[in-house]
Amino acid sequence: MVRTRSEQEMEASRNTIFNVYEQLQGGVSWNEACKQYSEDPATKDQGGKLRPFGAGGMGAVPEFEKAAFELQKVGDISDPVKTQYGWHIIRLERKIPLASYEALNASLKARVARDERTSLSRQALQDKLRKRFGYQENQVTRERVFSLADSSLLQGKWTAPSGTTAQPMFNLGKKGFTDRDFFGYIKTSPRQQPAPPLKYMEQLYNNFVELNIMELVEEGIIKETPTYSYLLKEYYEGILLFEIMEKEVWNKAANDSTGQQAFFQRNLAKYQATERARAVVYEASSRETLTTLERLVRAGDERKIQEFVIESKSKMEAGYFKKDEKEVFGKIAWAKGVYSAENKGIYYLAWIKDILPAGTMSFEEARPAIISDYQADMEKKWLEQLKKKYSVKVNEKGKQHVIQTLQSK
Repeated sequence: MVRTRSEQEMEASRNTIFNVYEQLQGGVSWNEACKQYSEDPATKDQGGKLRPFGAGGMGAVPEFEKAAFELQKVGDISDPVKTQYGWHIIRLERKIPLASYEALNASLKARVARDERTSLSRQALQDKLRKRFGYQENQVTRERVFSLADSSLLQGKWTAPSGTTAQPMFNLGKKGFTDRDFFGYIKTSPRQQPAPPLKYMEQLYNNFVELNIMELVEEGIIKETPTYSYLLKEYYEGILLFEIMEKEVWNKAANDSTGQQAFFQRNLAKYQATERARAVVYEASSRETLTTLERLVRAGDERKIQEFVIESKSKMEAGYFKKDEKEVFGKIAWAKGVYSAENKGIYYLAWIKDILPAGTMSFEEARPAIISDYQADMEKKWLEQLKKKYSVKVNEKGKQHVIQTLQSK
């Protein structure tokens, strides 16, 4: 990629890209050309590699997408291509076949949901429901409310006028809604929108009407299908239980470092390990990236290592590893040091900081397991307290009757 930032640079950019094209035709290494000439800092050191994209994935630069999909064989390069960002030469790395319908199902549903035809179907449904529930609008109140829309609405700072009485805005059958009801809804929707204030006010109003219609629909479903109300209650109580557990057990255990230490000391026998290494393992997509990583690791500059890992889209995994836990350890010396290896086309750099003998793990090494065990211990004790506070009495006769009834079905 050679950028074109101004009209004055247009000719120079064009000359540069065609010069690079001639060099590539003459046998110059693609990776070397990228490093020397590409002005895309995110990819120039990785041979210009982009993430895979499908049809429409480069919709903002259709010239680029067209040229890319015209390439047929791996390794083929395109003629120089001009886009709004500058000049490009594209090389085909690989073609990925279309995934199965099952794999694409979720994304297809999302695309259909965004389709204009879906919006039309949704609007038709809303029109039908408005007729079904006898929607009647007070045009005078609506126009007065809409006239209050201003830019503060888009910033979530809009406030309703004070000192006025509630006025009817619309009815759904026998149920009426006022402008005050609508103002209350606006307060719960403080989001910034890239739309004119009047347009956004109308959008909020339609959402408010739809919300109340769907509540009536749900009420009807509950009356017609009692099991639906049981399902709602089950979800509600499940979420409530989750929130209580999070507050009373999980967060308490995760934040109680003193309690974790004490639990660890009481249960040292649980936290034993065989010989293992304290290490950092890096995965890179090219030998060039691995060489740079190794240089940075040997220099010991943690900040530069982190920045390069992110920039090069490499992977990093730090922790404690047994020798048979990762294939790369079978290809290097099992001792302190920095080692590189290649396995199945992936380049590895293993920085072994220590080899730890079999025995009791340190608190830091065992901490993830300690927190999990400590949470389970706290939950057990909390439940015991609840059982003492809220005694449970089971009617055995009723219990047996239920069991027998279910078994007979």
